Amino acid sequence: MQKEKERILKQADDYNSRTRVSERRKERVTEREWGERRERGERGERGRVRLREKERTN
Repeated sequence: MQKEKERILKQADDYNSRTRVSERRKERVTEREWGERRERGERGERGRVRLREKERTN
């Protein structure tokens, strides 16, 4: 469980450093969101755009 948690957090860090997003954006990405994104296989710009649109409607 702890290993999986660390792996997810590391993925989030890698993603955030690659895209150089703001600190506030990083905090908004929850572990559950990461799990869901990984299951759907969302990577790269298309996934980010879709997420941004989803956030705007919330």
